[in-house]
Amino acid sequence: MTPGFRCKCGHEHFEACPNCLCPEPHEELLMVPTLMNGRWLIKLPSHRAYRPEWTTPPYWEEPRLAAMADVIGPGDVVFDVGAEEADMTCLFASWGAEVVAIEPNFDVWPNMKAIFEANELTHKVLLCYVGFAGDSIRFRPDWVAEHVTPLDGVWPACASAPVISDHGFMVIPERPDCPVITIDRLAELVKPPTVITIDSEGSELTVLRGAYRTLLEHRPQVFVSVHQDLPFIDEKFPGDTGEKLAEYMRSLGYYGKDLALDHELHQSWVHPEGR
Repeated sequence: MTPGFRCKCGHEHFEACPNCLCPEPHEELLMVPTLMNGRWLIKLPSHRAYRPEWTTPPYWEEPRLAAMADVIGPGDVVFDVGAEEADMTCLFASWGAEVVAIEPNFDVWPNMKAIFEANELTHKVLLCYVGFAGDSIRFRPDWVAEHVTPLDGVWPACASAPVISDHGFMVIPERPDCPVITIDRLAELVKPPTVITIDSEGSELTVLRGAYRTLLEHRPQVFVSVHQDLPFIDEKFPGDTGEKLAEYMRSLGYYGKDLALDHELHQSWVHPEGR
């Protein structure tokens, strides 16, 4: 069964309803108005809307989101690397920013499409990229229509599948079939970002290496969630440590600030001549 739907008897559920015999149990996607972190109203599918972290302190990544809310607004261009289901990406759009969504997991793109359409914010999406951000480009001509799609009313084909209730995380070395692009190239395709946010399951430094020209020339603010304790990081991304990331950013003139340490180390990096 497709999750996040309402059955004809009025029940809300993710699986087959045990309390009714509806011949066609799922008729519409249930999008629930949700007060994210007790502050920002946005419509999400049921399986995301009812997360206790949205409504009960300690809220989800509260220092990171609060810091973002302080700086993101109309006129900003946010590159969201590791957008997942795009609840955060849509939140940035609701604050007035234009967004570029970068996410390699084909299965979550229907969720992304549903969330943006429910919140009437599709016009804020400059570009979809169904793939990884990295320090090099992995490309085939037949990937263009599927994987790099400006949102002039058209979503990537994979966004037409059913909404899912859960998703897994993907890393570049495990998916040689998936395209890779650099932040520098994306900035050429659309416009330079004023903010980059990165949650890429261990490849944060790899992503930032692919943003070298963008960081040097345009000096966007960077929010990064550093994954320091995942068991595969040393194997998959040798040398991509938090210390190396800090060294790289400082070499470009950036100053860093630790926002919080929970399941990840959340940081903000700002250039003194930047935004």
